[in-house]
Amino acid sequence: MKKMFLILLSLALCAGVVFTFPSLTAQAKEQEYEVVGKYQNGDLIISNISVTDFGAKGDGQTDDTEAISKALKKASAQGGGIVFLPAGKYRVTSSLSVPSNVTLTGVWLNPENNPSFDKQTVLFADYKSNGKVNGSAYFISLAPGAGVKGLNIYYPQQNAASPTEYPFTIGLGNVLVNISDITLLNSYAGIKAGTASHVENIYGTCYKYGFYNTANYEISNFVNLNFSGKYLNRYDKTPVEDIKKGCSGCVPVKIGKTDDLFLYDVIIDEEYYKNEITVELEEFIPVSPKQAYGHAGKLNGAKIKKTEEDYYVKLSNEDDIEGVAEGYSHKLQTVRRPKPDNLYVVTAFGAKGDGKTNDSSAVNQAINEAKSNGGGTVYFPAGKYVISEYVTVPSGVELRGAWDNPLYRSGSVLSFSGKQEKEKAFVTLSSDSGVHGFTIEINNYDYNDIGKVEYPWIFRGNGKNVWVENITFISTYRGIDMASYKCDNFLIRGIWGTCTHGFISVGGGTAGGVLEYIMCTYGTWWEEIARASDNISECTYKNAVGLTLGDCSDIAVFSFSTFGIKTSLLTTFENGKGVENLRIIRLVSDLPKGFNNVEFNAGNNIAIIGLSTGGGIWGSKAVKINPSFDGKLRIYGQIIWGGSAGVSVYPNKDYASYNEKSVDVEILKFDFPWEKGGFFGSTAFIVIASCAAVVIPGAIVAVVLEKKKKGKTNGKKENTSDM
Repeated sequence: MKKMFLILLSLALCAGVVFTFPSLTAQAKEQEYEVVGKYQNGDLIISNISVTDFGAKGDGQTDDTEAISKALKKASAQGGGIVFLPAGKYRVTSSLSVPSNVTLTGVWLNPENNPSFDKQTVLFADYKSNGKVNGSAYFISLAPGAGVKGLNIYYPQQNAASPTEYPFTIGLGNVLVNISDITLLNSYAGIKAGTASHVENIYGTCYKYGFYNTANYEISNFVNLNFSGKYLNRYDKTPVEDIKKGCSGCVPVKIGKTDDLFLYDVIIDEEYYKNEITVELEEFIPVSPKQAYGHAGKLNGAKIKKTEEDYYVKLSNEDDIEGVAEGYSHKLQTVRRPKPDNLYVVTAFGAKGDGKTNDSSAVNQAINEAKSNGGGTVYFPAGKYVISEYVTVPSGVELRGAWDNPLYRSGSVLSFSGKQEKEKAFVTLSSDSGVHGFTIEINNYDYNDIGKVEYPWIFRGNGKNVWVENITFISTYRGIDMASYKCDNFLIRGIWGTCTHGFISVGGGTAGGVLEYIMCTYGTWWEEIARASDNISECTYKNAVGLTLGDCSDIAVFSFSTFGIKTSLLTTFENGKGVENLRIIRLVSDLPKGFNNVEFNAGNNIAIIGLSTGGGIWGSKAVKINPSFDGKLRIYGQIIWGGSAGVSVYPNKDYASYNEKSVDVEILKFDFPWEKGGFFGSTAFIVIASCAAVVIPGAIVAVVLEKKKKGKTNGKKENTSDM
């Protein structure tokens, strides 16, 4: 299924739909970039395009549709960036389309903490409905790689007690979209998302659907979804009884066909809605069987309602496993930024961003200027910046590109060249410094000669409190190094892409670190050249490791996915030590061709909550624990599919036959077997076009593995607060 997604994406590429990086014109470069505001989390909003520049009034009366549309087109023409809507009420009388590489952003405050909507951005969807909730005419349509962030949306013609049917407020026409920090004040149908979508921090009063995910074949994250009638009541004082009447038939969260769903932190107000998550598979999905599987957690009491037989739906709810919901949870990290709000635009220092000029000198001048003034943000407008020198980012400085969301390519491309010293790094981060919002390539890394030349790490931490956020790797050798030096309290967030030999490494005695929303795949480079290249996939199958952990402690991982690499997670000894206290919530390891999904050599006090393993050839191990591992390991909620076999094994042996080790380990197995289907022996084959996926019966398993210090467990509930 993942390969089908890559094929579809490649076709979009060939059609010229996605992943285009137009060169900046001189006129675009001369436009002034400013810090125009701050997001809810305190991060800066940097833009050179405000809708008010195109005549938008934001007074609630003037039709601002044309002005907003012109601003969006302008941002697309310059290669991407932020279109900013200052606080106000913008009347919009028809649909809006957000282009690739562009984010439509306003002023937004969390409605739970800020019940007043004054001094925020509100879009008035002021038009008559076509009466079709499933029509394609969404109020805001997102192109591949588009984003919408920080908006309140209100329908002035809607009737709460007797709602009129409208299409979805926000929807996508393709893949890889970002939707975050949104309040839906009175939507008939709220958000419709599909493949490779990132949806986060949604608050809504909705009448038919709140959030609907379908036709999802890849790496989506749906986190912090909140539905209640109180948001509309707070906005315009609509009577609570009218809202309850209009909401009576609403499905707050609906899941259709989906591969490896990740749904986390859902709050449904039972005063207005049934506290249910509905899983319903659509007839039109061209998949046999039409399946939904994945992981859900922190559902706050919501029940999962299935309208299909269990064979088709395998949604592992980790809240249902004793001790997990109480002992393991994750709070999203605040995005980091330098303390000074100073802004330094590299084009003002002579950088061209044309993909030809060597911009190293201009970039270093901008960095030095920021350093001499106490820090700040060094900003790269959309364009391709060729850099031939090693770069050191001083404390208090951030390098920032034109993309503020996770898991998509920025229009700001850093193209590193001329360096093949494998032990160095192209960019070194000093304490309290970071990078944010770039696409990365090594411009002389030829996929025809892949693996013949070794290249440096792209980013290396050298001190505490460093951050690497919203980065896409295209053609790179190794990605992020937090192991060469001690990097306490690091943050790695929103990373996607291809690193042929190593994606992320953590060690060096590092204490404290967080990784959120990570996807390692050969597909990003594969998509870039709009064709399948055996060289790329064969190299990643043999060499690429998603996350390597050595001597480090207190590491939290939230949504880490891999596809088509050697090993997703590898723990190793470093100076005689392994990782201590590791918590992973949602780990996906797909298609490790002939190798192991997850491999443990060292470490202690490790918990994985929600593990998906599969693909590859028969004999690869879902979880491989080598004899050197002598610590505590817990795995809750596991899905296995494809050729990957063995829930947890030592090489060629199971625990029951492994000498004295068998008395030290207890296996608790929660098995929900697949009840029926066209099995051939013990295996069901699912054929999709020319692609075949294989599903193992007993696909959802929860396993707890623990080394016992004094015999076997006494059956008492474990204290999991140490994770």
